[in-house]
Amino acid sequence: MSGVSTCPPKIFWYAQIQRLYKPGSTIGSVRKRWLAPLPQKANSSNMLRKRSVTISGHRTSISLEDEFWAELVHIAKQNHTSLNAMIAAIDGDRETNLSSAIRLFVLANLRAAAGR
Repeated sequence: MSGVSTCPPKIFWYAQIQRLYKPGSTIGSVRKRWLAPLPQKANSSNMLRKRSVTISGHRTSISLEDEFWAELVHIAKQNHTSLNAMIAAIDGDRETNLSSAIRLFVLANLRAAAGR
């Protein structure tokens, strides 16, 4: 989850109060800062994102980085197949967890496209 701190609760809330309250603040300005999103890490695009897919009529979730997901969508479009059908095919051939199998599938396709 983005914006979630792993520091102890007392320290977290103290930091939040320091972030929100400035001398001369009004209720409106404190509220605006409270509702503002917390700063994101610089590499937030590399974070895992859960996505739901249907495999053989069953819903399941996979955790993939945005880059792998975008490449998987591209491969499905190139092969003129649905994303769920491609993931079902990967699921049938896998020897590891589904998310890892998808990453390996994407890597193999990129290597084949590069001629390696």
